Amino acid sequence: MDQDSRASILLVDDDQLVSETLSAILQQAGYATTTAANGDAGLKKLQLQEFDLVITDIMMPQKDGIETILEIRRNNPSQKIIAISGGSLEVSLDYLRFAEKLGADGILHKPINREQLLTMVQPLLERPA
Repeated sequence: MDQDSRASILLVDDDQLVSETLSAILQQAGYATTTAANGDAGLKKLQLQEFDLVITDIMMPQKDGIETILEIRRNNPSQKIIAISGGSLEVSLDYLRFAEKLGADGILHKPINREQLLTMVQPLLERPA
C-alpha cells in the first residue's frame, strides 16, 4: 500500500493517553489515524469521512461503545470495527464478547501492545469489505 492510499483508522476512546498511544503505533505502521473522544464525536466523524476501520472503546461517557457499534452497523453494515476495553478482566471480557455478538470484527483487552494491535488490524484491512 503506498503512502497515498494509506488505510484510515478512526480511534474512539475517552482516554487521551490510550488514543495517543494507539494512534502512534498505527501511524508508525503506516496507517492514517483520526481520534474522537466519545461515541457521539466518532459517529459525527464517520458522517464526514469514510474510514477503513473503527477502533472503539466500550466504556465511555455520552455514547458508549456498544451504542456506537450498533449505530455504525445500522448505517454501514460493512464497516470494519474493533472493540477495546480495559478495567476488570471479567467484566471487560463480557462487554467485549457482547460487542462481538453485535458486530465487532475483533476485540482487544487493554492494555494493548503493538503486536496485539497490529496482529488484529492488518488482516482486517487486507480483507475486502
